[in-house]
Amino acid sequence: MKAATLLLIAASLPCSLAQADEILVSSASEITSALSSANPGDVLVMANGTWTNQSIRFIANGTASQPITLRAQTPGQVILTGSSTLEISGQHLVVDGLYFKDGVLEAGDSVIQFRRNSAHANNCRLTNTAIENVNNPDIEERFFWVSLYGTDNRVDNCRFDGFVNRGVTLVIWDDWPNRHIIERNHFVDRPRYTGSGDANGFETIRIGTSDVSSLSSQATVHENLFERCDGEAEIISNKTHDNTYTSNTFLESKGTLTLRHGNNALVDGNFFLGNNVSLTGGVRIIGEDHVVRNNYFENLDGRAGGIIVFETGTPNPVPSEYYQVKNAVVTNNTIVNSSDYAFRLDGGFGSNGRNQLPESCIIADNATSQPNNSIVRGPDDGITWLGNMFSGLGLGFSPTPSGITMLGSSPFVTSADGLQRPNAGSPLYNAADGSYTPANDMDGQPRDATPDVGADEVSTAATTTGPLTEDDVGPSWWGTIPIGDGTVVIPAETADLLTDPDNNGTTWSFVAEPSALTGMVMISPPTGGATTRPGEEHDALARYTVAFEQEGIYTLYVRSRGFSTSTDSYYAPEALDVTPELNQGSTSTGSFRWDTPTTFFVGPADIGQPRTFMLGKRETNCEIDALVLSTDSALNDASLDQAVTQHQSCSGDLNHDGKTDFLDYTLYMNWYNAGDLAADMTGDGQINSADHTAALSALQTPCP
Repeated sequence: MKAATLLLIAASLPCSLAQADEILVSSASEITSALSSANPGDVLVMANGTWTNQSIRFIANGTASQPITLRAQTPGQVILTGSSTLEISGQHLVVDGLYFKDGVLEAGDSVIQFRRNSAHANNCRLTNTAIENVNNPDIEERFFWVSLYGTDNRVDNCRFDGFVNRGVTLVIWDDWPNRHIIERNHFVDRPRYTGSGDANGFETIRIGTSDVSSLSSQATVHENLFERCDGEAEIISNKTHDNTYTSNTFLESKGTLTLRHGNNALVDGNFFLGNNVSLTGGVRIIGEDHVVRNNYFENLDGRAGGIIVFETGTPNPVPSEYYQVKNAVVTNNTIVNSSDYAFRLDGGFGSNGRNQLPESCIIADNATSQPNNSIVRGPDDGITWLGNMFSGLGLGFSPTPSGITMLGSSPFVTSADGLQRPNAGSPLYNAADGSYTPANDMDGQPRDATPDVGADEVSTAATTTGPLTEDDVGPSWWGTIPIGDGTVVIPAETADLLTDPDNNGTTWSFVAEPSALTGMVMISPPTGGATTRPGEEHDALARYTVAFEQEGIYTLYVRSRGFSTSTDSYYAPEALDVTPELNQGSTSTGSFRWDTPTTFFVGPADIGQPRTFMLGKRETNCEIDALVLSTDSALNDASLDQAVTQHQSCSGDLNHDGKTDFLDYTLYMNWYNAGDLAADMTGDGQINSADHTAALSALQTPCP
């Protein structure tokens, strides 16, 4: 699908662009020099390789038909690291195919910002670009990944992965209205803040601030995937008027889409899929004239005390406080199998003097199935109910208004795509009041003259939207570990992300171990006892990201050990891109053993796409040494040991891409500066000058 899209874009370019100059550049200074004589339609091609500590200033003026482009020679192979940043300023500029990776920023910086000083960008585009693990060792250092200024800019098909520090992944700062478009991006793995300070300020997207909340932004956030975006309670923080949030997917993300300030937002056709992960939420409503419609909420925990939450207002509020909810229309939503109230009408009541309940609001044609919880909490004096059909433990208040029908059982069936949908015999069919029914449903299908209750219209029309996956969003080139010959060795300590889902302050950790083939092991947290799945939240997860270059059935081999029956198991994945749920036993004797917990099927659609798998803590102090992925399902222990030993003989290949180069040096320096034991090249449990000597020797030795 992405390749076809790229061909279509190429076919639609104006003929005159073919005559434009292509200028090869190898540094920020060369970019500045080339721009001094660049004309509309010119393309600056950044040479493949690692660009370190480069402050790039893309300042120029193209035209609508002939933009000036700054692109990677090969998408994804221009890697910007260290303190590298990009400033975009001017008109009709395009940035394409860059990869910001493993950098370190200082407080107040932005990785990419659409301005140079006071000169903002207009009608510019950032596309097909990734930012991964650009952080600072001090989590309290506050900076931003993408800062949008100017008007009519676009950020699309990008990936934002592993932002840890205080600050916002993508923020719209200035120029009202701006009409920016944020579309088809993948926001993934924003870990939850667990520090001792104020937990605010870890949003994934923020539009505006309290100070400008009375102004119109008119920004659009469309078809983005938010996956495990846990930074704080507000995944998206809306703080201006007239913004639109459509057809996004929120997957296992511990927060809410929060209409924190501003009026007249549209929240339409989004999918909130919690998979029973704790603290996952839906939508919070504050302010006036918002419309929340066609959204699908399933298996959520209710981060804000409910799934759709009407927050109570502060009398005579100042900009930073809570404005009363007025004239909200909440219509044709589906809420199923969530562990909190479907509708909370008094969010935050009584805190900090907040007592202004919703006024003149409509809740119409919504459908629920809540077998384990009541439907509504809070007084409904300011609510008009129309055409709703609810199933659950009970309504939550009495008497039942005429606009609510309580059902004795769920009105849904599980469809082929795994979602809960009505069928032709459902009481939801043709039963909507219809006064506020939108023209299309959550799938983009048109609603007929007798519409259904809930987000889904029973229809045979073609669907145009739906829950998003990694295939639908992000850069076309994304992938981190190339698997070309059917076998790859992955030292356990090269996990690209460690997370703490239950927020108890512990994660997997890395320690030196001379008896390990890799010289290090990844060890599960030593406290907390065994984690029981399903039922309990995961205690600790380690993620690995791979990109396949050939089809096949891959066996996952894991070398691990335990020391007793209390340390001899971990959770392995049963498939790619899923949470690990397979209880995999290890040894109880302190000796390492290779296990084959699962196989992964890799088909044509997977080739070149990023795929992840995770290991989870089940018991304490279980140790993982190495992992091997191979299309050979019959590798014995000796063959696996040899593969790991051969990999380790190339000791300078720290990022296991089959060669030693500057990327490995950069990775080592990141470890060293962070005090990470991965920098312990001598294996003595300390990080000192001897490790520098060993690292330089290893990096100067080519791989066999």
